[in-house]
Amino acid sequence: MTRSAGPFLAASSVQTEVTTEALKEFFNELTGILEPVPAEELSKAKNYVALAFPGRFETVGDIAAELEDMVIYGLPQDYFTTYVPGIRAVGAAELQKAAATYILPDRFAVVIVGDRQKIEAGVRALKLGPVTVMTVEQALGPAVKVE
Repeated sequence: MTRSAGPFLAASSVQTEVTTEALKEFFNELTGILEPVPAEELSKAKNYVALAFPGRFETVGDIAAELEDMVIYGLPQDYFTTYVPGIRAVGAAELQKAAATYILPDRFAVVIVGDRQKIEAGVRALKLGPVTVMTVEQALGPAVKVE
């Protein structure tokens, strides 16, 4: 979204009763990203990204958006012609290094919106870190009245 660091997001809407289990599963998946990726899975993922690439240029609007990104991010003139070969060249070691650099589950900020009475005990039991409870007003500021 910008040339500098930005957020890494993972989100879901779940029923109140499974909030704790869903949060546990998020952390299982996000921690699992740090594990070595089997060669077959890496190959499938690279093929998926490479084969989806042409779909980013289906309409004039799509092309304009890709060119806009090229300008915003200062991408080289050959970016689009080298993208797929670059994806195909990614190896397990590079993937592992990127995951270890950017996926830091122990530094995540988790935001949960829901019925506090029903989910707080389960969330606290996961011991993911300190829990801060906020009202909507504390998080977003007072409501603005429109007259």
